[in-house]
Amino acid sequence: MIKGRLLINGIDAFERYGVIVEHYGYKGVVQYPPLKKVTFNTWPEDDGIDPDLSDPQLNTREFDLVFIRINNTGHSDELLHILANEPYSEFDFIEIGIKLRLRLVSQSNNKIFGTLDKFSLKFAHDFPFENYTYAQPIDIGVKQTGYEIDEKPLADYGVYILDGSDENIAKSPAVKKNLITNIDSKKGAVYHGEKVVFEQKDVVVKCLLNAPNKDVFWTNYLALLYDLTQPYERMFFTEKLYEEYPCFYKKSTVNKFDVLQNGRVWCEFSVTLAFYSFRVGDLYYLLAGEDGALILDEDGINYIDVKN
Repeated sequence: MIKGRLLINGIDAFERYGVIVEHYGYKGVVQYPPLKKVTFNTWPEDDGIDPDLSDPQLNTREFDLVFIRINNTGHSDELLHILANEPYSEFDFIEIGIKLRLRLVSQSNNKIFGTLDKFSLKFAHDFPFENYTYAQPIDIGVKQTGYEIDEKPLADYGVYILDGSDENIAKSPAVKKNLITNIDSKKGAVYHGEKVVFEQKDVVVKCLLNAPNKDVFWTNYLALLYDLTQPYERMFFTEKLYEEYPCFYKKSTVNKFDVLQNGRVWCEFSVTLAFYSFRVGDLYYLLAGEDGALILDEDGINYIDVKN
């Protein structure tokens, strides 16, 4: 049924304006907002950066929404007039189960294909987590293990980590550049640096959330974003590399989103995390007693590395 998929300011978009959202056209609606710029210090002798994560804030986001109009149905010109009449319009995306207050930015394009019109409108969503109340993610039976945020398995959110993520994590970051003296009258250059240190790096974690219905999808999907953007650092653990990395959320991309005929929601998305202190193999967890003193191994020389 074409009717009842989208309400704009309480009016059925198809009955009044003759428009529906293009199939697979909800990726922008679903996509997480990016984080506002994080201030940081960087030191030439230390790996990564020293970010201020005491009060991270999500930014506004812009996205294109592609509409289809069958000729001689509705009045799409009236839709543009209504959207431009007030700064914000209420969108009830019944088909995917979410309501958003959106601001019209521009018309991206307009094409005519015989009896169909296809046009894109760019909107801004300025209100992250508006009217949101946190709910614990619902167990949907994801059995994958080995990926955690702050010691909480990502499987608890119903999120499955896709191939390619481990390679992104393991890839070495760029080396910080210290002062280089390069004089035109002399061969080569002199590099001033006592040791090699690394820049922070962005890691794209590829995710799949295949939820049984729209309500479960939004509960788990928004809980993940909420937990990722709480104050201070997140700790990302991967069992395959057996490392834990301090990081913070930066942005997200939705690669595929669909509500299937059986009501299941399929969402493939990528989350970009800033690994701001990255040195594989240099992190040790040493066993200590109740008094805080480190405990030596049987050889009386080395401390006990709990991780190993």
